Amino acid sequence: MFKKALRKDKKNFVANYKLGLVYIRNNQRKEGLKSLLVAHEIEPEDIETLLKISEIYLRDDQRLDEAERYIKMALELDNDIPEAHISLGRIYDKKGYDDLAIEQYKIGIKSKMNSKLQALG
Repeated sequence: MFKKALRKDKKNFVANYKLGLVYIRNNQRKEGLKSLLVAHEIEPEDIETLLKISEIYLRDDQRLDEAERYIKMALELDNDIPEAHISLGRIYDKKGYDDLAIEQYKIGIKSKMNSKLQALG
């Protein structure tokens, strides 16, 4: 369905994004990343796309710089994303920057707890 939509309109953000997710779920990361990068070109400020791209790069220790770049783009748009801070902590942890990793984990956990408390009202 998404491929059919893309044959009609290659700049269809939703089709590119959703196709990327389908590829990832089917363990086709390379194809998924390609679709997500196209989606990012179309909607550069979509936080979910930035997070998914970073998630893919985070799985490859050779691409941690790219993971960090996309996470930081998401955080520039919204600094209150617990998952982004936790992912950034994971990146720093893998790079051996223990203090930075701990700092990001703390920010992520605190943000997550605040969100839960607000939900309880």
